[in-house]
Formats: sequence, C-alpha cells, structure tokens
Amino acid sequence: MPNRNTLIPYIITVMASIFLFGVMCMIPTRHHIDIGGYDSAYVQGFFDQQRIPTEFAQAGTARWSGNEAAIIIPQLGIPTQFAITAVASTPKQLTLRINDNAAVSTPITTQWQTITGTIRDGYRKPFSLFVSVATTTAPWQKGDLREVGILVDSVDVWTPWFALPYPSQILWVGLLSLLLGIWTKSLLPRTYWYLTTILSPVLIAAITWRWQLPYPYPLPSSLAYACGIVAGLIIIRHWATLTQRWPWWSDALVALGIAGWWGMLVLAQQTHVTLAVPGVEKDFRSFVTRSDSLAHVWQADPFYNLGYPFILWGIQQLTGTSAFDAGRWWAVSVAGLALLSSWWLARTLVGRGWDALMVLCVAGSGLFVQYSLLIGSDMTFTWLCTLTMALILYAPQRNQWWWCVTGLAAGAAFLVRHTGIVLALTCLIWMLYQRRQHTLTWRQMGLFGAGWLIVAIPQLWVNVHDTGALLFNYQAKNSWLAVYGNLDWGRWGDVPDSISLTTVILNNPSQFITSWWQNITQVIGSGANNAEYERALWQRLLSVPANWASIAGIVAMIPVVWQRQLGRNGMLLLLWTGLFVAISAIAFILPRFLLPLVIVAAYSATWVIHRYYTAFRIGWRALIITAICFWQLSSFTTAIRTTLSQQPADEQAVLQYLVAVHPTARLAFAIPSESPLGKYSALSQQRVHRTTIALVDMPALCQSTPDVVVWSTELQDPPRYPIEWQRGRYIVFDGALCDSIH
Repeated sequence: MPNRNTLIPYIITVMASIFLFGVMCMIPTRHHIDIGGYDSAYVQGFFDQQRIPTEFAQAGTARWSGNEAAIIIPQLGIPTQFAITAVASTPKQLTLRINDNAAVSTPITTQWQTITGTIRDGYRKPFSLFVSVATTTAPWQKGDLREVGILVDSVDVWTPWFALPYPSQILWVGLLSLLLGIWTKSLLPRTYWYLTTILSPVLIAAITWRWQLPYPYPLPSSLAYACGIVAGLIIIRHWATLTQRWPWWSDALVALGIAGWWGMLVLAQQTHVTLAVPGVEKDFRSFVTRSDSLAHVWQADPFYNLGYPFILWGIQQLTGTSAFDAGRWWAVSVAGLALLSSWWLARTLVGRGWDALMVLCVAGSGLFVQYSLLIGSDMTFTWLCTLTMALILYAPQRNQWWWCVTGLAAGAAFLVRHTGIVLALTCLIWMLYQRRQHTLTWRQMGLFGAGWLIVAIPQLWVNVHDTGALLFNYQAKNSWLAVYGNLDWGRWGDVPDSISLTTVILNNPSQFITSWWQNITQVIGSGANNAEYERALWQRLLSVPANWASIAGIVAMIPVVWQRQLGRNGMLLLLWTGLFVAISAIAFILPRFLLPLVIVAAYSATWVIHRYYTAFRIGWRALIITAICFWQLSSFTTAIRTTLSQQPADEQAVLQYLVAVHPTARLAFAIPSESPLGKYSALSQQRVHRTTIALVDMPALCQSTPDVVVWSTELQDPPRYPIEWQRGRYIVFDGALCDSIH
C-alpha cells in the first residue's frame, strides 16, 4: 500500500469512497412517508397531525396543507419519483412545484387520488429537494378557522435502478473521506485506516438518510455535520502548531469565521421585516419619533441619549430608507464591528491562538446574537464599550494621541446610553491606579478626558439647555419604582419626575439595600426559592458549556486577584464588571442591560480553560474544546431562529410576500392603528397612504394611485374584487382595485 505521508493514498481513498457511494445510489431505494405519523423530517408548512375526518371515508391520520406547505425529500438519486395520496374538501386545482419550478398541475377532488411526478433537477441543492404544495386555502368546516388546502395521507418516494448521485452528496462524501484520513492517520494501522476512510462516509450516508430505518427520520445534512466535526477535531489537535509555525493561519481562520458569522446574520436579517414583540423592539417607536427630524434628535430625553436617534437620522438622510430599515441594518452592521472589537480585545488579553476561543464564546452567545438582530441601542452601546476597552488596553506607551481616540470612543458610549458614564468612571479609576504605578502620565489622562468631552458635550449641552440638569435622567425614579413600587408601571406617576436618588435611599435605607442586593443576586444567583431572584443572569451571557467555564473562571480568579497576580488588563475588566453591576442594581437589571459584559464572561471562560488546559490529557482537551465549539454553533442558529420568530406571523407573511413580489411598489394600507405594517416595517418607506379608521375612505385611499393595496379584515369587509394574495387577516389587492371603484 502507498505511504500515507504522500497524497496518493488520500486520492485513492477519496475516489474509492465516491465510487462506492455511486454504486449504492444505483441500487433502488424507497421511502414511505406516513403523513400524520412519524413524518416531522419530511413536512414543512403543514398543520398538526390529526385523524382523518369521517367525511373522507378512510381510517388513519393525515395533515392539512397550509399556505406554504412543502414535502422535503432527501437527495436519493437522479431521477427520483414520488406519489402523493391526498384529497380536497372541495374540488380545486393543485400545483406541485419542485424546487420552485412548476412540474405537476392537476385537479384534485373530494375523492382520494394519487398524484405522481418525477424529480430530475435540484443539482444545486446542498442536501434536500422540496416539493411545494400550491393550492387555494380556506376553512373546510364550520368552527375551524384554519386556512387549509388539501389533506395528505401518505407520500412514497423511490429511485429506479442506475440512478445517479447528486453532485453535492459526492462532494460531501469525498470531503469526509479526506478529513477522516487526515484525522486518523496517526491513530489507526494502515489497513484499518483504509477501511475507515473509504467505508465510513458511505455507511453514514446509507444509515442516516438513504435507507429508511424503522424510525423514519432522515438526516441529509449528516455528512456536512460530520465534515465540520472532523475538521474541528483536526484544527483543535494542530492549533498550537498552526499558531506557532504559521501565525497567519490563526488570524485567517478567525477572520474567516467572523466573516461567515456576520454573513449568516445578514442573510437572517433579510427576514426581519417588522417589529419583534414583545421585547426590546417595542421601544423602537420612540426612536422613530426622535429620529424623524434633527430638531427632535436634539432634545433631552430621560431614558435615551441622543446618540442612537442621531445615527438613525443620519442613515435615513444618506440612504433615503425608513427608520426601521436604518435600524435593522445598523444593528447587524454594528454587531460585526462589536465582534471585531472583541477579537482585538481578546488578542490583547489572551494572545494569538486563544483569542479564537474567546471570539467563539462571544459569537456563540445567544444574548449577543439576539441583539445583533433586534433593533435598539443595545448593540451599539456594547460595541463602543468593547472598543473602548480594546483601545485602552492596547494603547502604545509613546503614542499620546491614542488616549484622545480612546476618550472619543468612551464619550460616544455615553452619547448612546446614560450608563456610558459608568464606563468613563471605570476608565478614570483604572487610569488613576496606573498613574500611581507610574505607567501613565497626566497628559495621557488629560487627552482621554478631552476626547470624552468632545463627544459628550452635545448631550451635556442639550441636558442643561432643556432641563437645567447636567446628567438628566430618570434613574432615581426607576430606582423608586423598583424599591417601593414593585415595578408596577401603573404607579409611575405616584412620585414626581424630579425625585432624587438621595430621597429614594433615605426614605427607607433598609428596603433600598435589600432591593439593591436582590438585584445583585439576580445576576449571580443565590439558591433561594424566590424565583424572582433566581435568574442568574450571568449564566445567560454565554451558551453552555462556556457559561459554566465563565463561572469557574470567576471563582478561580478570586485567589489570583487576592494575590495581585491577575495583571492590569484583567483587573480593568473586573473593575468594569463590578461597577457596572453595582450601579445598575440601584434600579433594576434586565438581561439586555448586561450585554456589554458578554466579553468579560468570554474572557473569564477562556482564562480558566487556558490556565488549566494542560492539566487534562489530550483526549479530554479535544473533548472540552469540541463541546464548546458544538454548543456555540448550535446556540447561534437557535438564537437566530427564536429571535426572528417573535415577529407577528401574519405581518411577517404579508411583508415577505410584498418584498418578494412587489419590492418597489407604491403601497396603500387600510389597517388598524396598532399594526406595524405601514410605519414600522421593511416597506414603510414605500407607503403612499395609510388609513386606520374602521370605515375606509376609498376615494382618499385611491387618490395616491397605489400599485398595491394591503387590507386588514379587522377594519371592515374587503371590497368585492379579485384577491391577489391572502394570509390571516391581511389581503393584498392589485392597484387596479382603485380603477374599478372609479
């Protein structure tokens, strides 16, 4: 057999594995899908499983199709044939679209029938094929408000003899064979090495999706996941060598990972088309009002400083987009900047190589991903805080003006959030300590202060001009509501807006301290039975198991800090954390308030793993790092899905339809006032008319000559005109509706 130190054995194993996979694809296979049974891996957009109604004279279970129903078929081979057994409540036309291409169009009646078809395309699909079920939908019986299409009982999928494999599956088989060869080169004898690298990809494909097992749950992406796992194991094993011999490899991989992370967020943000409520985005309405003109931007606000409204106003002026579009694309853009700043800070704190783990912990944080998509000032503030930390720790000793830039970043954080003053206080205390150690000059401190004032002066001037108070905010009133009002917003008016924090404290010092300490325990967890204070918010900053490592790191740092061995960089982050939590606890702490501390949690997790990494054998090291990598990736995708699912379903559906079919149309809305469609959505800048009164004034609506009319049945019955599209309570009409009225 050829020497495994050359490329020849790898080429042989890859080609042999692909050949065996091709032979397997030539052998016929069949999947019987019992719709209404174990079918979750095969269906999408169907309603829940149910017994077949007695009206259809057949026993068993089935599913009704919805507006966007589809059957998911693994890439078994080219060609793939299918047969769908279904019935309709009323005669209608059924169109089956294979990978968005019309293939079968047939009438379907109230009698059970079988519709067959053949799939010959899908070469560009990475894993599965989609057969979309397109038909008219309507409630099928009185009392059932579901908009249903056809009732599907079963689907059969099979391939004939000598079917060809799909190109993507050939690629995954070959890649997995190559990666397995690299990973097991030093682990297996030559004979077992050849058997493993040739047979494993074929067996994984056969067991996980090509053969239908007794429990039918195919995993067409199994080869891709296996490639990712093996590639990760290879990188983990050789990471130290890579970072020492070829440092640019480490930087290239981290940069590529950040680019991929950001690219996935950009793709996901395209489906963020309206406000996700309940949540932080309900506050966006106030930002829209404050950013509609420069005069509104330059106003003192007790809750939000002028920085974020100014950003929204500037983007709207430069691009001509709506406030919603400006907010959603700024959120995902600044998230990329925040992760890059985290990488810079990680390089300073833990050095090359380990910075990748710290960045991974931040990128996989569900909280961080969530606020990379949601609209608000949270991610902007987080970026500026992280950037300030990176600048102050990286600051060259001889570059005096670097400190002015650092002050500009800290001042910008204050311009975005009132709590930016805590960041400035942290930097001041840390710099005074460094001044005592003779590592910092008064000139550098003065330049930092000058930079901070340059950016903060607009907010300070607005505060004094409008209210007479330099640091105008309602923090004291928030504190009163938390201490004495039990966070009942109905009691907000019980005390004047001008109440001072001193009054809140002196009114009942014991109750104030109790409330403050309960907020602290809400961050760290107390083990008490009262669920109100058992949130342990610190563990929500990172995903499992990185959050466990972060807690272990905090505990392990205690004796190190006591012995003054942590170093000035780590001390700055701990000082920032302590001050931020202690001051925020004066009122109340929400999870998103702690978003700037995600980088601190990632640092403590990386620090403890780095410190005790060599105490474990190589196998345990690989297991620990692999577990962290796997859960971070899983948390990333889960956070995207759950965040975007908070959008109202009907509003999201109609907006996605309009974006896809009428991306530049002039829109008229006849919708309730509480609906976000016309004002807080991805198409609000294309609105030419919006009416919210129950009796729609059609002449006024049509006066603006819209291309499309969006109608809500909550106002009144829709006009008698052909409906272009409908979902839930929203109906889309062509603009010709107005011509019919005239």
